[in-house]
Amino acid sequence: MYANLSAGGKLRGFEFVYNRAKCCFGTKPLVQERVFVRCPRGKSVRYIDPFARLTGMLHVKLIRDRETGVVRAVYELDLEHIEPV
Repeated sequence: MYANLSAGGKLRGFEFVYNRAKCCFGTKPLVQERVFVRCPRGKSVRYIDPFARLTGMLHVKLIRDRETGVVRAVYELDLEHIEPV
């Protein structure tokens, strides 16, 4: 779990990455190496370290920046359940 825009213990959205150390201390993972996770409206989850299992509806589509055309997301997940592994 990587949540660079969140503070505190509750997350309403985060990036699910295969290697958080690379994400935080090295080069940022490529867009196809991340799943952008959204929590249901009005819900939040606690940060889980080091590994988590997520279930939900996975959306696969290219989402581009309107101004530059650069792909900013490929995978999005509407989170239904999360648990530590």
